[in-house]
Amino acid sequence: MTQPLFQGGALLARSKAAQAEAQAAVADYRQTVLAAFGQVADTLAAIQHDGSADAAQARADSAAET
Repeated sequence: MTQPLFQGGALLARSKAAQAEAQAAVADYRQTVLAAFGQVADTLAAIQHDGSADAAQARADSAAET
């Protein structure tokens, strides 16, 4: 009999706060995943660019040798 009988909506408020906190965590996670995909795309584009530059350099070396 030590628990209060009426808490004036405190439990409902805590529940809504927990739900809002969970939604914020999901939004943060999505943002992190999107940023990671963006970084991967940037890295892949840089690798492709480097490959093109290497191929061009190889062609230039071959032309210089002939």
